[in-house]
Amino acid sequence: MIPRHEQHLQKHNQNDVLRRLRYILDLNDKRMMFCLANFKLGNHELSAFLSKTDHKNYRKCHDQVLRYFLKGLRLHHRTTDTDQGATIYKSQ
Repeated sequence: MIPRHEQHLQKHNQNDVLRRLRYILDLNDKRMMFCLANFKLGNHELSAFLSKTDHKNYRKCHDQVLRYFLKGLRLHHRTTDTDQGATIYKSQ
């Protein structure tokens, strides 16, 4: 049996995470593609990941795509923070 506080976590998939991050961070397609610079992905594939599940072009987002997006987003924000004078600690 799944604990009650973890039941809501199983309802979301990687597509939901991408959609929510896009909304929260106010990212457009161009900025999302910039974050995925090290991963070969076209605009059509990105829009398929962001589509609703009942849409004809819907495509399931795999772990690898989300991992590359989060890595690119992290690197993008680190360079932005460094430009503003924040100290960034690198792992050794």
